[in-house]
Amino acid sequence: MTTFKNLTKSLLAFFISFTIINDTSGQCNPELNVIPANDCFTAAQAVFGNGNAFACDLVGLCLNSDDALPLPNPIPFCAANSVLNNPMWISFVADDSGFIDLIITNNVCTGGTQWALYDQCGNYFNTIACQSFPVIPPNTPFNIYAEVVPGNLYYLVIDGANGATCNYIFQSATGVANVSVGAPLDSVLSGDLTVCPEQTGHYNFAGFQFANNYTWTFDGIIKTSDLPEINFSMGGRPLGTYQLCVTATNSCDEIGQSMCWDIEVVDGNHIEESVYTCPGDSALYQGHLYAPGIYDSLPYSGPLICVSSVTLTVAERSVPIDIIYDVVICDGQQFFNYQGVNYMVDSLYEDVIFESNNRCPFPAGLIVSKNDAATLEILADRNSLPCISDDKATLSLEGNIISAHDLLDETYVWRDESGNILGTLRSIEVGKPGIYTLLVTSTFSNPKELIGLTDKIICTRDFSFIIENEDAPMVAPIIKSSVINPQLGKYMYEVENIGDYPLGTEFIWAIPPGVNFTDIDTGIITLDIVNEGTYTLCVQAFYPCGASEEVCIELMIQTGMNTSKNQLPEIKILTNPVGDFLSFNMSKVKNIPLNLHLIDLQGIIKYEGRHTNMERMVNVDVKSFTPGIYFYEFISKDGLRSTGKFIKL
Repeated sequence: MTTFKNLTKSLLAFFISFTIINDTSGQCNPELNVIPANDCFTAAQAVFGNGNAFACDLVGLCLNSDDALPLPNPIPFCAANSVLNNPMWISFVADDSGFIDLIITNNVCTGGTQWALYDQCGNYFNTIACQSFPVIPPNTPFNIYAEVVPGNLYYLVIDGANGATCNYIFQSATGVANVSVGAPLDSVLSGDLTVCPEQTGHYNFAGFQFANNYTWTFDGIIKTSDLPEINFSMGGRPLGTYQLCVTATNSCDEIGQSMCWDIEVVDGNHIEESVYTCPGDSALYQGHLYAPGIYDSLPYSGPLICVSSVTLTVAERSVPIDIIYDVVICDGQQFFNYQGVNYMVDSLYEDVIFESNNRCPFPAGLIVSKNDAATLEILADRNSLPCISDDKATLSLEGNIISAHDLLDETYVWRDESGNILGTLRSIEVGKPGIYTLLVTSTFSNPKELIGLTDKIICTRDFSFIIENEDAPMVAPIIKSSVINPQLGKYMYEVENIGDYPLGTEFIWAIPPGVNFTDIDTGIITLDIVNEGTYTLCVQAFYPCGASEEVCIELMIQTGMNTSKNQLPEIKILTNPVGDFLSFNMSKVKNIPLNLHLIDLQGIIKYEGRHTNMERMVNVDVKSFTPGIYFYEFISKDGLRSTGKFIKL
């Protein structure tokens, strides 16, 4: 916790500094080689000599946030609704005082400042101390004070609120340890330890702890770098051993630590190399074409180090000669298309171009063979099944494809009529009648020397097999009427031949639009029809193995016989009730073609005919009518009607 004594000390220093700062702008210390990092992890790496974000002293450090890179995705930190925008990160070690006390001035600001102090990277809400809300106003000195653990690493970030920029000067800094350069993290030098006189050597090592500047020397040449890596050109140096040395320093340690390595400058070697070419061709080597042969002492310009000359051997690759390739095609194909040419079955072709495994073209013979799948067939241990039972039938693929080449793989896919996969072996068990299909996919080898083609050929073959239905064929339903109550608009219909169907059959009725219905039992339905008119009623039988055809009847419903202005002149029945013939007196109707409908109480049209009054009398044979009440209706082409009812004896 912050003690009253330390807080008083800090505030006193701040106000004294504020007074001084208002009198002078302060001075930057050019000896401080500190360049802030854009993120905490890079600042942490600088502790180990990899970068310039580590500070052993902060007094006189000048920073300009114009040099800071804006973050593509601002990072939340410190407090709610606070984010880092263009942060500047510095790492340092705490000294033995146990607290950090920094006084910083700023000027030429475009907005406010925010800051945070951490002892870790990654969890940016877990701060040692921070200020982000409210932000520090522009051009206003501020103090950073926090209790710390001596000897621990800390990471300070200064950021412009909403991306603002400022010039900052560290006027005083208490608690930052003046750390000297530490030991090397690793003494191994990576790079070109053996080089040629004209070569450039590339070198790097792990670096020294707490270093932020490296001075390299090689044969009198001096170079500096911020990171532990450097390049030196040999520049035609004489052969021999040279020393590459490096001295690591920081702002608090001008002497630092040093380390050296031996570099050998050696003469170029002579090597032998071999390249290959196809028969009749040349080989490309280092930008030049060479025919088959041996070439001594060629100048070397390849990627190998310290090579001055080469003996090159160009050899021809071997290709097959006097060979005939047999290519197979699938059963059902008539020719083999290769390189745009159709090659017919069982014919020998000469000088067809193939390609060896080393990509050299060569001529050879070609003969095409067709796979023979004639012996493939599906056999079953029984050819029919009941529609509903526990019986099974086994379907098996018998026979094999005869081919000139090896069968590499074969797969099987069985499906039912709906496309569902039933199995992937050579045989399956099925439990009901239907059509079953099998797709056989066979893969055979072909010559790998074919140009532009794979060394495999895939052939497919489809089979189907019908398991017959042992039950009787599905007949069409016959619709009949039963209980009738036309006065209440209720009509009942049923499937008369329901005994012709196997157990489990369902009857699906297509009900006329706007008509209420009730399913009473299998194949029986009642309709509630309020309005007279013509209706269509359909039914279809479904059972697990199939369906019947759909059967429809027309219902002409008469709910009353009231006269209206749309009626024809009266047409009388001569005798009512009637026997075998229904007779109408047409004397009051003048030469008008009329359609006659005779309808039972269920709305089923029992008779339909066309008549005129030329006969004066219309007679209709009704001997086949069941005794009961019927309606009659004459309709003209203009829609005029004459209706009534009669009783059939």
